[in-house]
Amino acid sequence: MELHFPNGSEYGHLKVRRLTEIRTVTIPIWADDVLH
Repeated sequence: MELHFPNGSEYGHLKVRRLTEIRTVTIPIWADDVLH
């Protein structure tokens, strides 16, 4: 992690990445089986 203190001329021009959403994806896992 890197810490940066912006100076006055950088305000309004700095790009900031913000977490907006966390998605939980459920993936089905198939197994081959033989009918008896």
